[in-house]
Amino acid sequence: MLATVLKIDPVKRQVTLRGPQQTETLDVSPDIALDQLKVGDTVRADFVSAVAVQVQSHVAQ
Repeated sequence: MLATVLKIDPVKRQVTLRGPQQTETLDVSPDIALDQLKVGDTVRADFVSAVAVQVQSHVAQ
């Protein structure tokens, strides 16, 4: 998705992006050069999410 950079926090390595449907603050991986990014830039962002679930049997005792 294409998004606009609203805020950059180099200390926390986070950027706030406004996309077509929502605004998100994201952690930025170390291989991205934040010093080359500025507020107002249009960037391509790929969102990846994961969920961890643990299922346990509950037996009445």
